[in-house]
Amino acid sequence: TPATAWADPTCSIEPREGVTRSLDLVFKNCSPDGQVNLPTIGNARFGSPSMSTNMQVINFKMTRSATLSYPVRATNLGDLIIPSFQVQTTDGTKTVPEARYKVVKARVNSQFPSSAGGGAVQQTIDDVVKAALELEPKEVWAGQVFGATVVVQGLTRYFKGPRWTTPVWRPDDLVLGPWLKYEESRQTFRGQSLSRFDFPVRAMAPIEGGAFDLPQAEIAVVVNTGSRSRDAFDLMFGGRNRVVEINSNASQLKVKPLPATDLPFSGAVGEFELESKLVPGSAGVGEPLTWTVQLSGKGNWPAGIQLPNRQVPEGFEIIQPKSKTEMEGDSPFIGKMIEDVVLIPQKEGTFTLPALEFTYFDPLRGTYKTIKTKPEQITITPAKSRPGVSGLQVPQPGGGLGSQATSKVVPFDGQAQLPYDPLKGENRGGKPLPLWLFFGLVALPWIGFLVWWATLVRKRVIQRDAQRIRREAWTKLQAMANASGDMDASQLREWQRETVRLWEVPYPVPNTQTLSSAVDHHVNSNQSEVWSALWKESEACLFGKEKSLSSDWRPRFAQAMGEVSAPRVPWKGMLRPSAWIPVVMGMILILGEVGVAQEQKSGANYYQSGEFQRTEAESRRQLEENWSNWVAHHNLALSLFQQERWDEAAVHGSIAAVYAPSDATARWNARLLLERAGWDQTKPGILLLSRIWSSWWYLLLPASVWQWLVIFLSLSLASVFCWGLRASYQGSSGGSRTRWILASTLCVALFASGYALQKWGPFSDPGVVMIFKAVGGRSIPSDVDQQTRNIPTGTTAKLRGQFLGWHQIELNNAERVWIREREVVPVYRNLK
Repeated sequence: TPATAWADPTCSIEPREGVTRSLDLVFKNCSPDGQVNLPTIGNARFGSPSMSTNMQVINFKMTRSATLSYPVRATNLGDLIIPSFQVQTTDGTKTVPEARYKVVKARVNSQFPSSAGGGAVQQTIDDVVKAALELEPKEVWAGQVFGATVVVQGLTRYFKGPRWTTPVWRPDDLVLGPWLKYEESRQTFRGQSLSRFDFPVRAMAPIEGGAFDLPQAEIAVVVNTGSRSRDAFDLMFGGRNRVVEINSNASQLKVKPLPATDLPFSGAVGEFELESKLVPGSAGVGEPLTWTVQLSGKGNWPAGIQLPNRQVPEGFEIIQPKSKTEMEGDSPFIGKMIEDVVLIPQKEGTFTLPALEFTYFDPLRGTYKTIKTKPEQITITPAKSRPGVSGLQVPQPGGGLGSQATSKVVPFDGQAQLPYDPLKGENRGGKPLPLWLFFGLVALPWIGFLVWWATLVRKRVIQRDAQRIRREAWTKLQAMANASGDMDASQLREWQRETVRLWEVPYPVPNTQTLSSAVDHHVNSNQSEVWSALWKESEACLFGKEKSLSSDWRPRFAQAMGEVSAPRVPWKGMLRPSAWIPVVMGMILILGEVGVAQEQKSGANYYQSGEFQRTEAESRRQLEENWSNWVAHHNLALSLFQQERWDEAAVHGSIAAVYAPSDATARWNARLLLERAGWDQTKPGILLLSRIWSSWWYLLLPASVWQWLVIFLSLSLASVFCWGLRASYQGSSGGSRTRWILASTLCVALFASGYALQKWGPFSDPGVVMIFKAVGGRSIPSDVDQQTRNIPTGTTAKLRGQFLGWHQIELNNAERVWIREREVVPVYRNLK
């Protein structure tokens, strides 16, 4: 039976109001083979189909059918024609005939009878609910941000509200912001209650003038369609609800081009404010100043608004500015752009930073407007001489006070020690592996070792199995029993040889008596008589007067083989103590990331000239490019040391020593900075301050290299064990002394490497962070009033989460708290 056309050819579709109906493609006594491609229909939209099957038995005749149900919504009134098309079915290619439908207006039955009688009044969807697109204003300037509103209004007794909280509107020529919260209101018109919903949105006009046609907006609403019958259910519950998609009117937007101007206009349209600020108001030579410019307001930010250019007088070195744009919520039209320029004065005197001008177009007044900032005047004094290192409290970044430093370790002549010189160039350090990856690589060689061990044990069990010869003989005899035809003399002699092997007859030329005894030794049944008879007949055929075997000899042999089971392999032998070798944990060495020094411009030159603020700025710039550059950490720590910012200096000095613990300069300066900051009892202090060889030999290599060394030793030890295991199963004693020496050496090296890695403590975790000032840990990432706990300077923790400028850290006691992002310094990677 061929596939039929669309079922229910008399149905009406009400698509203009968004009512979705189901059209069915029915396959009788067949089913679709592959994907069904519907013909293109201009006035209908088809969704993804669902499939169902059905089976009917009428007059003892069974009919199967498969149905593809397509949700369809027409877009125009009139005829909907689905042309004939072909489909691939399990019964070949079938042709679906043409189908025609009538698209009519969706109807709503009145909940109240008409005054003339005769039942309820029928109305269309347009009679009970409508949508409209309103623009404010309808004529705008190029690039202007204006308002648009989709208004949905309907009779309250029918219109139950929007299905979704936002409409669908996709104008190609506009830039839309997020839909704002809709407003709901009610009013009375001609004695009927009306419900109204306003959906506002902000949009940006095109940057070129002209008339633009805007498409319709579409929104799904819930309408009570009622029922033709006035039953008790309708009177009590008010009929039934249906989701209907309605369209608003199309609209046209007129965009006026901006007037010509000679002003330095860059394309900004809207309302803006410009601010300029210089901090501090005065400084000495070499001391950095920050010139901040901020542009804020409401306008066409998506068009790419830029800050005005700045002119800096001679005598200042400029560090490349960084600008950032912050928008208000999800709106792309309200925000601000901030740009900070760091100025480093090179000579003393009084300088004036010129005023800044910014021109934008004000669409409300229809004119250009220029806003200006005030000129900034600054006095640069001679460079200040740096006093000697002291233990006074000094200001910290962010306005707080640092800890009062004390020099607790004075190992030589009682005088405060001085740091070594800064380093030049760039040198990158390695980062430890995550713990899951580290332990996985440690276990991987031993997993391979277990597989190798199991393979050798299996091979050994099979080779040394006492039943192997009997099993091979059983296999050959079973093949003979299954074969057809007569057996010649050579095949019969082969049968005798395999029979001797199967029953393990102790004599090379057995007789019936010895064969019977051997069979009785293996089985407790009458099998010995059967095999003795078979053997006697074979002897008579080979050496007696019989020319051939009897006709029932092969069936009796096949029956005898059917009662004999093949000997099994004793797999339990794999679990014997003699086959077991204990598995030891181990690891692999691949050289970690060892940086190559590259000679380039660094803060070392500025440091030698006494320009410590400039050294700090240059070092921080290098760290922004590459956080693992431990030379930049080292030089930054020295510049902070000279500025008496002990805690920050101790953090970056410790990071440099963690990356390069074998470097004498980095280790010396880190120890000095930790002593000055009073961090001798902190984790980095305990790790780096010891000077006894037995306590600090593990500092010869960083934690990342120790990890790879342990992994390499694990792989090597597993390889030696595999070598010894293979020799043991092969019965070879050659090289045993070498294997014992290698295994002993690798075990000692593996234990030492594991101990060294354990001494690194939290610094073997790639997520370790350090706290450089006393802060209060919080239970939730918020500034609201809540219980806090004090976290002292020098605390080492592990990063466990991030949320909107907050970091969740795990302390040594496994407690987790939230602190601000600016209060932590990562050791191995830049988290900002």
